[in-house]
Amino acid sequence: MQTPSTAPQPSRKPVDPEFIEFHKENWGVLRGYLQAKEPRLVNDVEDLCNRSFLVMHAKWSSIAPPARRAFLYQVARNQVNDMVKRLKSRPEFADGLMVIDVTQKHVQQGPEHEYDMKEGARSYLEKFSPRQREALFLTKISDFSYEEAGKIMGVSAETVKSHLNSARASKRPKRG
Repeated sequence: MQTPSTAPQPSRKPVDPEFIEFHKENWGVLRGYLQAKEPRLVNDVEDLCNRSFLVMHAKWSSIAPPARRAFLYQVARNQVNDMVKRLKSRPEFADGLMVIDVTQKHVQQGPEHEYDMKEGARSYLEKFSPRQREALFLTKISDFSYEEAGKIMGVSAETVKSHLNSARASKRPKRG
């Protein structure tokens, strides 16, 4: 009979130092993206980031380096959409989602968590539709190209530009 100390241990593959660096560089901005994408899930952002990075780690070696960042955002977007679907199906949520205080601040836990949406940026982004907010965040804050942002959002680059143009137009003063 094997005791716990003699039982075969599952082999854990070592974490690629490149993945560790990728995690450090992208954790904070991904966190901000998730806060902007679905402000009603602000309490779940840490969990969504962790899940996204776990998926990313599992597929790390099969993803070409230039596509890794966009893939991470696609995974995160899917994690948010799945969570929203699960919450909408729960009867205890009267209107589909529990509304929470979107102005809540997050406590930062070290330099890798340095990005937090500032109050002004958060309130500015809340004025846009969810698609406009996502397009703005991906292109203006995360520096994705229109093509990359479109791939993450599941739309064409032209649709991303359309969302950005609509956002700009909605912020212009009314003439009259």
